[in-house]
Amino acid sequence: MSENELVEMVQKFDVEKLSKVRGAAHDGIIGEWIRWWLDLNPDKHLVFNPAPYAKNNTADILFLKEQAEYGVFVPFGVAEIENNKDQWSSKLKSLETYEKELPDLKFALLCVKTGPRSEDAYRHLIEEVKKISSSSRVHWIIYRLKAKSRGNDVDLVSLKEDEKVYGSNFIDGGEYCLIVKGTMLEY
Repeated sequence: MSENELVEMVQKFDVEKLSKVRGAAHDGIIGEWIRWWLDLNPDKHLVFNPAPYAKNNTADILFLKEQAEYGVFVPFGVAEIENNKDQWSSKLKSLETYEKELPDLKFALLCVKTGPRSEDAYRHLIEEVKKISSSSRVHWIIYRLKAKSRGNDVDLVSLKEDEKVYGSNFIDGGEYCLIVKGTMLEY
């Protein structure tokens, strides 16, 4: 798989739908990544959610692609979704485990949600992935979902009539980078 093919695939991820999900949105984000993969090729793609165990890890999603000559589905990519910046490193270790256990894997995706106070942590994450990818055979994708604070929420919510109306953290766009052999390619 070439970098351009992977980029074309990732560009089809519809981050806009996630702007209508409130709260941590972990399950909603996983659902959108599953939809993305299946919509790319409904007849030739399949997913595990969660992924089968690799050592003591279980990733959020294992993307499978049909291997036509054998008529079976084989692992093609693996994904971890993480909203908590304190867990990003452990998710990277999980993805590394899948790379070691699954020789046909083509990409590892870490999707993170960041807010205004996580810029330094995000830069550190990019550097960590560059180091990991320098000796890796898979393409690494970091997809960043940008979260806005509740003060910016224009879709106010009231859970019960005549009770407090409030906003919530929400996703307001996304961006991604592809990291291959220690080099970050931005799109």
